[in-house]
Amino acid sequence: WGLSGKLPAVQFMPVILRLLTISGAVALAILLILLLISILCGRFYCTWICPLGILQDWLERLNNRIFRRKPRKYEPALTWVRWICFALFIACLSSGLLLLGGFMEPYSLFGKIASGVLRQLMEYLNISTINLEQSPIEPSAAWRIYLIISASGFIILLLIAAIRGRIFCNTVCPVGFILAQISRKSIYSLQIDRQKCVKCQKCVKACNAHCISINENANIEFDRCFMCLECLSACPTSAISIALRSKKTASADSNSLAMPERRRVILGAGAIGTAAFLGGKFLKKTAVVPEGAIAPPGASSAEDFIQRCTNCGLCMANCRGGCLQPATGEYGWRGFMLPVMKFDGTHPGKCEYECNNCMKNCPTGALKPMPLAEKKLCRIGMARFYPNNCLAYQDGEPCGACAEHCPTGALKMVPGPHEFAAVPQVIKELCIGCGNCQFACPVTPQAIRVSGVKKQSRATAPSEYNRQKKTKKAPKTIPF
Repeated sequence: WGLSGKLPAVQFMPVILRLLTISGAVALAILLILLLISILCGRFYCTWICPLGILQDWLERLNNRIFRRKPRKYEPALTWVRWICFALFIACLSSGLLLLGGFMEPYSLFGKIASGVLRQLMEYLNISTINLEQSPIEPSAAWRIYLIISASGFIILLLIAAIRGRIFCNTVCPVGFILAQISRKSIYSLQIDRQKCVKCQKCVKACNAHCISINENANIEFDRCFMCLECLSACPTSAISIALRSKKTASADSNSLAMPERRRVILGAGAIGTAAFLGGKFLKKTAVVPEGAIAPPGASSAEDFIQRCTNCGLCMANCRGGCLQPATGEYGWRGFMLPVMKFDGTHPGKCEYECNNCMKNCPTGALKPMPLAEKKLCRIGMARFYPNNCLAYQDGEPCGACAEHCPTGALKMVPGPHEFAAVPQVIKELCIGCGNCQFACPVTPQAIRVSGVKKQSRATAPSEYNRQKKTKKAPKTIPF
């Protein structure tokens, strides 16, 4: 159970994105281990580590048990679809438009399903059994849209797995594309001993990748094989084994496409990828991020966050204050459904001062990890006082809830227009934009509201500020 919390750290594409954004020796070591496993024995990752691959296996098994669909059979590879999808993903990655790429990358897609559909199902299960308290999905419009998108992705994945097995992994998935190219030259591979093979087709029926062909030349297209090893247990004559790759097997795998066809596929994918890249660059320049959007701590800026976040949903699912919610128009269309800090609306939240779960759980480096002490000084926004909405300023009602809830002491109560009703004054050096003041304000719209900053920065520590503002003691004797 403890190791399950480390699952995001060992995912292939999040590790690559993490290296591209914040680097790190641990991420590099994990990537080298995953590459070494792939070089040794092919796409071991796809069945044994990738959560989306495991989910598809479960869905297909469940479908076979309930509906007893037709036995699996060999299906030729859709190489041109694989190249086009990979080119589109690279174009999204390089142009900073990961909104579409997040639906192609397996861990991000699984994160949407887990933080949306599975989380909601767990909430219903807990409420119906022991009324266990947990962080539910708020019934706001943004969360409903996020749930609809998550459910749609889950239903589409369910239908694909039911009809064509794990075709998503061999066509759309960019990780599957990379590992397929590596597995073409892997040291070990699954091979069929044609002398032992009796052509019973049991291995074909057991293969969830549809990559085993039993004809005159029995063959396994190893670049599409997920190394689930079910064919080994299904074969009654032990004709299939893991063996050192021979030159004959390597040449057969590498020449799965004729040269003219391969050239056309690569040129077509390159043209589509180039067009998508140029289109993404143009849209990126024309789609400006609106001012005031509050990105999570560690994002550097809203613009940087949009370019790096794949919307896996882990930060929103682990936000203790409930302020990380799906964006609708805060980032513009480029950041639709990405996590954004919301301190107002029908279901507001606040950034808990003693929490840095969002940064600890971000697998891609879109949120740079910070120690809790450093996160407490990360300025993600700036509070602003609106006196026309304040009870103390307008009606003379003593309040001070905002100052009481400010964890950094950035709100100082000063005399207002009414006696015995002090009003807040923002100390900009201390404000980090955590939204605790806005969350505590009893009026609607709030008298103190937080807006995002263009670039996140470090606020002054309260102890340092108090030391600088400390008044000097008068001397014991006056020298004149």
